Amino acid sequence: ELVRKFTRNLIKYYKRKKIIFLKINPEIPIATIDYKNNFENKTCFLIGGTGGTGKALATYMSFLKINLILAARNLDEAEKIKNELTNKYHNKIEIIKFDFLNDEILEEAYLKIKDRKIDFFFNDAGIYHQKIKYIDGKEITNLVNFIRPIQLITKLSRLENFKETRFINVASISYKFVKSQTDISKKPSKIKTLHYALSKRMLVLSSLMLKKEGVNIVLAHPGISTTNLFNKKNNAFPKIFYILIVPLMKLIFMNQEKAA
Repeated sequence: ELVRKFTRNLIKYYKRKKIIFLKINPEIPIATIDYKNNFENKTCFLIGGTGGTGKALATYMSFLKINLILAARNLDEAEKIKNELTNKYHNKIEIIKFDFLNDEILEEAYLKIKDRKIDFFFNDAGIYHQKIKYIDGKEITNLVNFIRPIQLITKLSRLENFKETRFINVASISYKFVKSQTDISKKPSKIKTLHYALSKRMLVLSSLMLKKEGVNIVLAHPGISTTNLFNKKNNAFPKIFYILIVPLMKLIFMNQEKAA
């Protein structure tokens, strides 16, 4: 009954928002597209482009002939994706070593892009259910999910050549499950899902603050989908969850390609 109720409400939501899905190409995920915009030869700096939803985003952008700068920790995986997409869509893809948990790598990446003309800055990075760990007094889930992204966006948005850049942060519906907490030095919740939700809520609030300051920033949300957050290799939930719940989620919710 709960599943039927959720499905009915979801259908009503899509009808109310008048979201139309178009089958663009058998090889391209079902997605919405505004054909009035011409994205060819635009450049996107994409963080998290080697993950599930991130790779789907990279594929979709390549289909639109957007040139990509893939910011990745796993350079081998990024290289595979680059070869796959450039061979199929013939756009330009550049790879930059990137890691929100490494100050030196982060600064090197900043120096490589600070003088570039970048049309879109797309942050799809995020970590979930990690062991509690601190770097310079800051917990790593907070660092990756909102502190470092907001710091980097703030830094870039002050540069003249980034004034027209559209900054996009991928949020999560989980932000609704927690109250705001300005003191992030407090010990994280033992319930890791709530800890993740708080980090995403802080990302939302920080992005809105930048918006008020005049930064061209928006928040995106993939909807409820079966992302890599629910991959059993993360050991985020009890085994019974992956046996019973995840297969059901795959039947009900969007896959990563459609979410992107």
